[in-house]
Amino acid sequence: MQDHEHPEPTRKHQYRYLFTAKHHGGVKAAAQWILNEPDEFAVFAGADEWEFLDDDGNLYGVFQDGAGSLRFLGTYQERSAGAM
Repeated sequence: MQDHEHPEPTRKHQYRYLFTAKHHGGVKAAAQWILNEPDEFAVFAGADEWEFLDDDGNLYGVFQDGAGSLRFLGTYQERSAGAM
């Protein structure tokens, strides 16, 4: 996989999202996404929509399954993910 940008920005703040090779097998020691690209973007877009961010402005997102539980996002069983 090569780095590439999602075709649409987020709705609330018009942020752009970059899918990176680093988190899709490019760097084995890095956290790896297990979601498909639409769901990965939904984590980021949801963080923007709900403004889940830290004091430095970094967004943090989650992905709920149909039953309201948090899905695993990555190979280390992460249930939240951050983006700068």
